[in-house]
Amino acid sequence: MKEGSRERARLAKEYDYLRNLGHAEGMATELAALRSCFGPVDRIKETTKPRAESHQETGTPAGEVGEPEKGPKISPRLKAHYEKMIEKRHFTGWDDPKLKKELEYAPRPS
Repeated sequence: MKEGSRERARLAKEYDYLRNLGHAEGMATELAALRSCFGPVDRIKETTKPRAESHQETGTPAGEVGEPEKGPKISPRLKAHYEKMIEKRHFTGWDDPKLKKELEYAPRPS
């Protein structure tokens, strides 16, 4: 324990308290002060054990990596409507100039 650290100050304060209560100066009083400040040794050992790393996958599924979202930022209802229009060949795709012009007037989600 480093001299001047917060833990050392707590320990010194607890030791002085025990001495004022009438405990004799010595190793037993020092150990009692340590236990009072930091708890039982078993608990200290438990808290200092390294934690095991989990083996759970945390990444995104392979199908979603790097794929940009198709189409403009519109409501799901309008997006479904225009996707049907593209399927029916009213528009060639999301980059069709006619569709882009129409989307200028489409309401945006708030």
